[in-house]
Amino acid sequence: MRLFSEKILSFDDQWRGNTAVTDSKLIVKNIVGSFLILILSLLVIVMLLFSNVLDLVHHAIYSQDIAGWMMVLANLLLLGFLTALPIAWLVQSLVDYRNNRDLTRLGMMTKGSIVDKWVDLSGSKPIYYVRYKYLAQFSTTQKVGEETFRQLKRDEKVFVLYLEHSPHISRLDLE
Repeated sequence: MRLFSEKILSFDDQWRGNTAVTDSKLIVKNIVGSFLILILSLLVIVMLLFSNVLDLVHHAIYSQDIAGWMMVLANLLLLGFLTALPIAWLVQSLVDYRNNRDLTRLGMMTKGSIVDKWVDLSGSKPIYYVRYKYLAQFSTTQKVGEETFRQLKRDEKVFVLYLEHSPHISRLDLE
């Protein structure tokens, strides 16, 4: 649910691939959390599922039953999901960390402007978003705090930090 929205995003705007980098504390929490979920998933696989899969494979080979092979396939898909999803979260967290570090060290400053702002009330807590444009062709959405959301106005000029070699990676410089 969007409130305070002044513009509906087109399909092209939504899938352009621009990246607003979040706060470094949140990135570290994401890395630690995804690493812990990966460890937990691997423990579940080893302790609970792996011996079960071996028994299912043994039973499916000797019984020649299609239902046995379907159970083997279902367990293998579950194993794949339990490893692939935490690995994907961990990789994304590491990419966010690298982008944040690069913006801090190598970021170029430019002027931009606030295009839109809205509040997402679909969860238990409201999430505040602003959409900004910079360098004439780039437009990105970023989560901000409630106080920042209230201070920023549509068409307000802001400073944007971006990577010169990857200008689609940016964040508002609100300091």
